[in-house]
Amino acid sequence: MNKGIVLFAHNNRQVDYALMSIIAGGLAKKHLSVPVSLITDDSTVEWLKECDKYSVAESVFDKIIITER
Repeated sequence: MNKGIVLFAHNNRQVDYALMSIIAGGLAKKHLSVPVSLITDDSTVEWLKECDKYSVAESVFDKIIITER
């Protein structure tokens, strides 16, 4: 693979970066036709699951990589 997009999303109390990454990743995949991966942390993934957005994230991102914050 030569081309692709990597997005970083680490939520905090003020900003839902995970939701913004889903929107950006979906638009990038639609208009640029390249693979999109997300790098995030455990607490952001838990937030996505609580808000029932994790299934959407799985459909948008080719890979979801969980790292330490």
